Amino acid sequence: MLTRSWTERPFAVLDTETTDVNPYTAHIVQLALVLVAPDGGILEAHNAIINPGVPIPQTASAVHGIDDAAVKEHGAHPLPVLKNLSMMLSGLAHMGWPLVIYTAVFDWPLILSHFHRHGVAMPRRTPHIIDPLVIDRKLNPFRPGLRRLSHVAAAFGYQLTNAHDALEDCLATAAVLRGLIRQHPRLGRYSLDQLDRLQALWHRRWAEELMEFRRKIGRPVSISPRWPYDPDKFEAHHGVRLEA
Repeated sequence: MLTRSWTERPFAVLDTETTDVNPYTAHIVQLALVLVAPDGGILEAHNAIINPGVPIPQTASAVHGIDDAAVKEHGAHPLPVLKNLSMMLSGLAHMGWPLVIYTAVFDWPLILSHFHRHGVAMPRRTPHIIDPLVIDRKLNPFRPGLRRLSHVAAAFGYQLTNAHDALEDCLATAAVLRGLIRQHPRLGRYSLDQLDRLQALWHRRWAEELMEFRRKIGRPVSISPRWPYDPDKFEAHHGVRLEA
């Protein structure tokens, strides 16, 4: 039985680069997963360029620098990468180590959609997810500046010099989480189960407040209040339902 706080255990960070901004339809072109020790040391680093099997729009390549020629020459087939990821997620869950994703509402449904698309079995148990973006919004609501990863990392003293490279973004995300833990030690007093519920609540309140504000100024926007993914949207795109 785990007795130490989750902040005293290793954690994994996941990040992706994709063909577009819809996590239920996008294709992954780069996937990185980094295992981080409690002191910030890197225990393992996995980084793969993936051939999505579809053309990469120029607008996407302009963001992350990965184009059709790059994936043709260096890209792996998605299936073995996804199978390996499924095994790693299962291992994290078994060890009680969380999976850290900056903006989990994008990357987690993206991963779930890829498992479904390529027929990869979901792990029986998935790790708890920690989203530094959700936590930072809640605990540092008045800090000036944007909430983009590079800006938040800079606020914690980490300079992200190669944004939109999945491996570099993983390292920046790890720095943000460690900064949040130092800044707000009470995070370590929550169990991962409690953080699951709190992050879902914090995201819902943020989404509802933002939608209400946008409605009042005549610029309405639709944001799913579900975290870390929306089962209704998953079902609408894939014809099957996963329960959050």
